[in-house]
Amino acid sequence: MMQGSGPWRCYQPCCQINEDSGEIPLKVEELEALKLVDLLGYDQETAAAHMEVSRKTLWRDLHEARHKIADALVNGKKITIEGCDGKASVADCYKNTVPSTDGKEQSQP
Repeated sequence: MMQGSGPWRCYQPCCQINEDSGEIPLKVEELEALKLVDLLGYDQETAAAHMEVSRKTLWRDLHEARHKIADALVNGKKITIEGCDGKASVADCYKNTVPSTDGKEQSQP
């Protein structure tokens, strides 16, 4: 669920679930980049402007998201979305998350 306000913040295979297969943490900015480029069809320059980041940052987030999702699909891993409390939509969650000076995510008050 990308645009709604549903509670889905993790996804996992429903067939032959193997708890030992691991979990893939997907950052909210990676999910937002994936949504804008792959789902909504934005070009990278437009998506970067929408997210208010450089094209390089957008590309890195997109590359990481695609790699993580491929790993989860191929290896049957659970995907969890980090950086959100599960009550807000992805877009709202992204807007309320800002990078700190040390590169880690912090939520705005």
